[in-house]
Amino acid sequence: MLNINRIITGTKVEGPGIRTCIWLQGCSRHCPRCFAKETWSFEPREIKSCDEIIRIISNDKESEGVTFLGGEPLEQIDSLIELCSMIKGIGKSIVLFSGYTIEEIENDQKLRPVLKLIDVLIDGPYVEKLRDFSRPMIGSKNQRFHFLTSRYKIEDFERNQLEIRISPSGKITVNGQGNTMFFNTSKENEQ
Repeated sequence: MLNINRIITGTKVEGPGIRTCIWLQGCSRHCPRCFAKETWSFEPREIKSCDEIIRIISNDKESEGVTFLGGEPLEQIDSLIELCSMIKGIGKSIVLFSGYTIEEIENDQKLRPVLKLIDVLIDGPYVEKLRDFSRPMIGSKNQRFHFLTSRYKIEDFERNQLEIRISPSGKITVNGQGNTMFFNTSKENEQ
């Protein structure tokens, strides 16, 4: 079971190609000026089994892979490893953003197995004084790309982009490099 903040299917701005993007809920790292503070709480938001999530991923027919963000995905490591194994089983790629560095992951017996399942790790905490949006997908200079398989190279990651979606209920979702916000413009929320 995974505590999910949100899932976006068919996104073109969260890694190479068209992707299913999964934000996991819960983070104890609390990087100052984090753009995703709504993902910090460990309170259950939307609990889904790996089977439920793999159905969503499988139904996203145009998607070539899955991108995990958070929160901190590694704080749900057991279920994350189970889900990543299932994703690999259906031939999709995996990009994982983590506030942990690759060195921290390699030195942690519980976390290390995830490195054999993912194609790209983007590591390191967001550091406000090192803010840098000149590279795709990265918010501060200390963050790094680690290509763990030969599936992708840096050229496969598009320049920074935003994607704006408006639901029938009026909820506006903006996602993309370092910029995720939620607005609800439905009439029922006006005061």
